[in-house]
Amino acid sequence: LLYNFITITIVFFSAEAFSPAKSPSIGKGNDGFITRKREYYYSRNHNDDEALLNAIRNFSISKNNEACHVFHGRGGLYPGCEHLTVDYYPPVWLITSFRPVPPTDLWRWEKVMAEKMMELSSFSEEGLKSNATDDIGINLLTNSSLTWVYQDRSNSSETQTNLITGQIPEPHIVKENGNSYVVQILKGKNHGLFLDMAVGRKWVEKHSSGMKVLNLFAYSCSFSIAALRGGATEVVNIDMSRGALKLGQRNHEVNPMGSSTARFLCHNIFKSWGKLKKLGPYGLIICDPPTYQKGSFVAQSDYGKVIRRLPDLLIPGGYALLCLNAPELDSRFLMDKVQHEAPDLIFCRRLENPETYPVVSNERALKVLLYRRPM
Repeated sequence: LLYNFITITIVFFSAEAFSPAKSPSIGKGNDGFITRKREYYYSRNHNDDEALLNAIRNFSISKNNEACHVFHGRGGLYPGCEHLTVDYYPPVWLITSFRPVPPTDLWRWEKVMAEKMMELSSFSEEGLKSNATDDIGINLLTNSSLTWVYQDRSNSSETQTNLITGQIPEPHIVKENGNSYVVQILKGKNHGLFLDMAVGRKWVEKHSSGMKVLNLFAYSCSFSIAALRGGATEVVNIDMSRGALKLGQRNHEVNPMGSSTARFLCHNIFKSWGKLKKLGPYGLIICDPPTYQKGSFVAQSDYGKVIRRLPDLLIPGGYALLCLNAPELDSRFLMDKVQHEAPDLIFCRRLENPETYPVVSNERALKVLLYRRPM
């Protein structure tokens, strides 16, 4: 009886606290947070998310107002926040939770984000009064009201993404390292631009001049944008998803280089080696596959099949950038695959991850390994 009473009380409080009359900013998707009442019955310290709140309070927008990762609880360095991440895709904040959270947390996060946007807006107004003409001031004055999205990934088989307040631009175009990318915050787990790969894209841009580049598992072709910006002569993008490649084409269209020197192949990579070899050889091959995608790619069983093809596709001295984002597979897994399948490839180094992704163990984080074919 006591359990039932507590259950009814919690659900009543949640609905009352977030009714439109008391919190008009909590709108779309509100029922999704309240009706899943089973999720809120756990003990938690209200200060558990203080690290997240401080990250938002201390957030300093880049001069060019670029997309960035704000908080990384998933790295294990912030007890009580292991399930939380915060990203900023201007002008949209995105908070993702891998564990159920009560509506009161959403209210507290929104309050801090709203205060931060008011602070940034005030800063921009002062800048403009002082005859500052940079883009950041104009952009923030235009988008000073809060827009934020909450993504609930506590259920591994179902992701709920909700626009809580504000309005998302259409198209929603963000910047990274001066390049433009179309993002889709409300469409599933992947938003069009993986921010943890920022260092990899910067490396590609710096080292692709004069090269023909092969982009395996291209997704939205962000590596292609970086390579062409860096002076690549041509990029071959291949992915099984037609929708992903359409997004990749849009990414090229919103950048000055366009798509005239890029190819978009909607094919199964494992059935396309002959075609890829005819289009080569390549000075740089980028392999950034999904860890597990049924019917497409499973890292443990399929990565070796890709690696064994690399030497025949690379020019002498050509580079291979191998990426793996699976906490359960460490860098030794990838190095052993190379040693077994393509022993002639020379290991150069592992690229650092962005500093905005602090982790307890680097082996559970994104792995980006650079190899080179001998001259």
